[in-house]
Amino acid sequence: MENRIPKSGYIGRFSIRNVPIFIHWTFPVGGVFFAFFLGNPTLIRALPLVAAYTILIIFHELGHAIAAKMYSSKVHCILVTGAGGWCIAEKPKSFSACLLFYAGGVIAQLLLLLATTLYIVTFGSPESKVLGPFVFVFTLVNAVLIIINLIPAGKSDGMRLVAAFRERINP
Repeated sequence: MENRIPKSGYIGRFSIRNVPIFIHWTFPVGGVFFAFFLGNPTLIRALPLVAAYTILIIFHELGHAIAAKMYSSKVHCILVTGAGGWCIAEKPKSFSACLLFYAGGVIAQLLLLLATTLYIVTFGSPESKVLGPFVFVFTLVNAVLIIINLIPAGKSDGMRLVAAFRERINP
């Protein structure tokens, strides 16, 4: 499996619960894109957006990893790039494991969206130039990415869920 892990372009590596996470040099692209989208591409605005976007991607991929581990599947690694992330794990062994694995990322995102919404309801929207971008990414950007992840196209989680149901119906 190690040969499936790209060797070039990854500048950082750390682990969470024995799952190696590789960070590609392109990881800031997502946050910088949102800084330009907001019309305020200053460094003070871009850095929290980069951090929040990276955390959101890692959170999504950890959702897949947790789901895989719940069904005793080996998780090889998580890759994080500017375009998104990938959880590389053993193929799920059952229909329920497959559903949970491919839905795991969106479930993690929904939990983050719920927690952020509860924070806003309880404490109000932060005025801080640091916390404000986190709330923006963990709510609006998160909701858009949840929808994108569920669209059954390409190699999305939505497409893999549809494929699992098709295989279940027509074995």
